[in-house]
Amino acid sequence: DEYNGYSSMVHRVMSGDLSIYGRIFRPADFDSSKKYPILIMSHGYQTTAADQFNSIVKDMVSNGIL
Repeated sequence: DEYNGYSSMVHRVMSGDLSIYGRIFRPADFDSSKKYPILIMSHGYQTTAADQFNSIVKDMVSNGIL
């Protein structure tokens, strides 16, 4: 998937019939041979995963944090 110039990958984990997933946002110039710091965020009260691409995520990715 692509969001405002950033690519993303969805990772899903199953436990029995329960499922949880996360999305990793990467800059367009992502280099898989490099190491990057990572920030794990979860949506909270009165939000959904649809709210995931907010200004915090944009700022983190533009500063090299996945």
